[in-house]
Amino acid sequence: MYVVCSLTTGCVVYVGRAFSPSDACMRSTKDVYPEGQLGPFYRSNIAAPRDDERSWLELSVHDVSQSDIKYNIALDDPALRDLLTDENFLGTFVAEEY
Repeated sequence: MYVVCSLTTGCVVYVGRAFSPSDACMRSTKDVYPEGQLGPFYRSNIAAPRDDERSWLELSVHDVSQSDIKYNIALDDPALRDLLTDENFLGTFVAEEY
């Protein structure tokens, strides 16, 4: 199970199953971004490219499949925040906002 957080706000935006970290990112944004307004997600080792003409969505992904977390946990539950450690951090993923 994956947990996706916004790097801009620090808020958890998705908890659930996915095929891959980038798939978890896509699932976390499907209700917010209409089709065609967000590019594909890719892993970024540093941060989103800094370009005055483009806007980027930056998300961090954690793998919490080894925990006893429930699927219906509230996104603002402190127990969920406690699971987000360096050990289960998978990376930062970015996508261009159109």
